[in-house]
Amino acid sequence: MSDSTRPFDRLSTPARKLLAVIARQADHGTLRSKAPGVATLPEVHEACGLDPEPMQDLLKELSDAG
Repeated sequence: MSDSTRPFDRLSTPARKLLAVIARQADHGTLRSKAPGVATLPEVHEACGLDPEPMQDLLKELSDAG
């Protein structure tokens, strides 16, 4: 696969870790009142333990990656 078809290969390690937390929370998060496959910001924040500003920077990196 070329680099253009694998945008996550260009992510920093912390961004990849955050993406894994988001995916895990979407599948097995603590909030049961949410729709299946959804991760809420509060539960992701609690699960990853990042302060809000660094988390927002990583979320922007993920968003920019596509």
